[in-house]
Amino acid sequence: MIPAGYYDADGMMREVYPRLLSLRYADQLAVSPGTGYDAAVKTGQGFRRCHQPEIYSSVWSKLVKRELLRQTQEMVPDHVTMGEDLVCTVYTLLFARSVTVTDYAPYHYQMRDDSASLSNVSFQPYQAMFEAADSALQNSPMRETHLMQLYAVLLDYVLLTQYEAFLQDEFSNFPFGNLNGRRMALYGAGKFGREIFRKTKALFPDRITLWVDQNYKTYQAADLPVEPVSRLLEAEYDIVVIALINEALCEEIKKHLTAVGVDGEKIRYVSVSLELLDATKRILQKQRNRLNKTKD
Repeated sequence: MIPAGYYDADGMMREVYPRLLSLRYADQLAVSPGTGYDAAVKTGQGFRRCHQPEIYSSVWSKLVKRELLRQTQEMVPDHVTMGEDLVCTVYTLLFARSVTVTDYAPYHYQMRDDSASLSNVSFQPYQAMFEAADSALQNSPMRETHLMQLYAVLLDYVLLTQYEAFLQDEFSNFPFGNLNGRRMALYGAGKFGREIFRKTKALFPDRITLWVDQNYKTYQAADLPVEPVSRLLEAEYDIVVIALINEALCEEIKKHLTAVGVDGEKIRYVSVSLELLDATKRILQKQRNRLNKTKD
């Protein structure tokens, strides 16, 4: 995170702009239904690793001079209905002459796994958001860096909402390599894991032969066919897919699994690369073309 303090134009170039759209990974408290806050903290089981933006895109988390905010809000296209705060924040920080960062957090919010903003949504609003953000970055002093960050954010959205695009045809080698004809053990039942399981089962019902998670009892209570991680040592499969979008954490999990006897050569996870980001951009382009044909 950006250290608290005042940043003039030079300081913004050094500390703020490099983090404009970057993601970080942190432990977030997740209290399951029926589990008290104190119990979750005490046991340590209430914490989960998740990705968060280094600079929150929400306008409510900032105090902005009225004249600047009016100027930048007007730059957000009217057709952007989701993620308009992100576009406004990009414009605001690029136009601001200075920024003060505080570590005082007077506002807290709860994010649910079943939040409507995170699942079962059309990708069209995301497309509009990314195109508007791309336009906002036209005059960025670090445009190349910011575009890479923007498409990394896009990758997160695509994987969490449109994973089926990676299951067939030209994109089937991403992000885990070609899975055709291979029996897959799926590790992780979070948002990404559930997206992989649901979309894969719909297109290839027999591909996933095992689904495991450390908190399997919680997911079993929700009628999901999730089993304990120890089943990886007994079941038959060709590959293990770790359903997390965090390379460092995936590598930790891989080391743990290999230490207990899982073949490391079988373990795969998302590794961000130029090829994967390019595939993501091509998926976006195909969706754009499809929408244009529908309108015609």
